[in-house]
Amino acid sequence: MTKPHSTDKVYNGLDRDEFESVLGGGEPLPEGYVKDSVVRLHRIFAMMLANRQKLKGPTLDVASGHGIFYRPIKKYLPEMLPYEVTEIKGNNLNIDGQPIACHPFHCDKDRLPIPDKSIGTILFCDVLEHLIIDPMWTLLEFNRVLKDDGHIIISTPNAAAASRIVNILMGINPGSEIEYKPTSLYQRHNREWTPNEIQFALTASGFSDLEFTTHAHLLDEKELEILKLREILHLQAEQKDSMYGPEIFCLGQKKHHFTLDHDLPAIVRWPVAIYPKAEVYHRRPKVFPILIGDDYT
Repeated sequence: MTKPHSTDKVYNGLDRDEFESVLGGGEPLPEGYVKDSVVRLHRIFAMMLANRQKLKGPTLDVASGHGIFYRPIKKYLPEMLPYEVTEIKGNNLNIDGQPIACHPFHCDKDRLPIPDKSIGTILFCDVLEHLIIDPMWTLLEFNRVLKDDGHIIISTPNAAAASRIVNILMGINPGSEIEYKPTSLYQRHNREWTPNEIQFALTASGFSDLEFTTHAHLLDEKELEILKLREILHLQAEQKDSMYGPEIFCLGQKKHHFTLDHDLPAIVRWPVAIYPKAEVYHRRPKVFPILIGDDYT
């Protein structure tokens, strides 16, 4: 889904080589997830820099067992410190001699071991697409721990990206990372989202002043031509061309204190843009279907 490495050498004033060096603490990045994700991580962090006046600590980086953004935040955005992370298996980190707390948190299942209204910014980067059960549970729990007027950042692949239409016309599955991972269900993409769906879910869970980008400057010539078909086919799409880029970056601000402890109406707890209308589905599983055992990687 991402473009070649030559794209976005400098984005929002942030040089990617410099960013990569900071990620690695001045050392070359080892092979693995972080190294493979540098292009995308660079875009995410460059967007954080563009919104720095809104982002304050403490920061909770959800499902970031690597503590990926600690070094860039320390260098470029120290106002977002202190920094903590969550992971399914919570193992505390030590980065450059700095202890980093890691809270055990199974997004679809757990409550965060964090007091109400104590976090300034939540980073939920490349995680939303991995949830399998109940995303509103997760978003409402984020609302609980965020300070009033705190912010959430969500990054995720764009299910409405123009590149996916190109893939369909070529007979290619439009999803991304759809391979089966039998012992690692949370590491595959279980449901990908559109900007409209994220807007609906965040609004229902108490957030507003939402700002979106999909990095539409990455749209290539074929993808731009595809978007022209909407007019030819008289399709009344409300979204602008700028919402059809490959990745979603959304910044939202907490405006209402909605939590799982409140008696929320069904339209808030089970919004129809995400869950079925039938009330039989508006409930949590009695036995959680995913057990994180020794074989989970």
